[in-house]
Amino acid sequence: MGARCLLKTCLRLRDLQEQQAIRHTSLLDEYVRAGILERTANLIRIKDHDTLGNILDLQCAGLLRDKAEAERLLQELGLDIAITALPREALLLARALRSAPAIPERAWHQQLCAELFGDSKFLQKHHLLLRIYSQWRANAGGGGELRIKAFEPVRHEQGLDLREVTACCGQAVLDAVDASGLQHWDFSGLDLVVTCENLSPFLQLDLPRGLLVYTAGYAGTSLTAFLRGLPQACRWVHFGDFDPDGLYIFENIQRVAGREGSFFPGISFLAGHDLPGYPAKRNWEPERYVSDQARELARWGASRNLYVEQEAIMAAASDQIARSLVSVTETPSG
Repeated sequence: MGARCLLKTCLRLRDLQEQQAIRHTSLLDEYVRAGILERTANLIRIKDHDTLGNILDLQCAGLLRDKAEAERLLQELGLDIAITALPREALLLARALRSAPAIPERAWHQQLCAELFGDSKFLQKHHLLLRIYSQWRANAGGGGELRIKAFEPVRHEQGLDLREVTACCGQAVLDAVDASGLQHWDFSGLDLVVTCENLSPFLQLDLPRGLLVYTAGYAGTSLTAFLRGLPQACRWVHFGDFDPDGLYIFENIQRVAGREGSFFPGISFLAGHDLPGYPAKRNWEPERYVSDQARELARWGASRNLYVEQEAIMAAASDQIARSLVSVTETPSG
């Protein structure tokens, strides 16, 4: 197998083993010539099952594992990128980005490449890896800031009140440096924080009390540190898309922040409203989730083939959402 097509060839061989017949691709011509596969018209079938199994075990298994793990880590970072080449290098990069500083220095990637690959310009030479880094960097650019809307007093030791800022400006935005100084704010009287996955619902939504915090998708270091620093008695509700990624984002924030929360919308809210769904890229996989709450929601969604975006929930039930978010922790099924 040529190095440039190695992963693509392995993927086609795996497809062939699973499906027994696939459409012809020139990637597999060498296996036809070797008598391992056979071609009939525009279809390729397996001729020597044992040899194909050995090739997949010896040459492809490691590559396919690296691809799957790299894609899982990228999803955790909020990047929906398919690994089509260099799976081992992509996995190394994904692992490094997962533990990277919230806002890296401008030339940080050159040092990273030198450490990972022995070449400071390695990213520029490989389009897929450069795309991974560029998308991660674009997300990280705002990943260290906190966008907050306060609906009760939260005071800084110098006297600034987040509720007054919200009333005047619509929201308070703390950059990464200030967001790390949470010890200067008094959260002791706070009993409710709602995190919001997408920006449009965050901007539209007002709460009867508590704080509303924008997560920017998969959430950055400042948001998870903020949740960790809240009083234990403070309840946390996450308002997200009702789809596989929305539940995964919720569980990922729980894991990184080390804090249990409640997901909204819950089953009772979903069942009580005629919400417009959308065709999601991923199917529901209930057993992929860790918490009972997420698994139950995923099973309910799978049984109805239902996927609903936050914006659609806001459009269909905007007058009820704020009240429901405040009461959701009192009725966990939501």
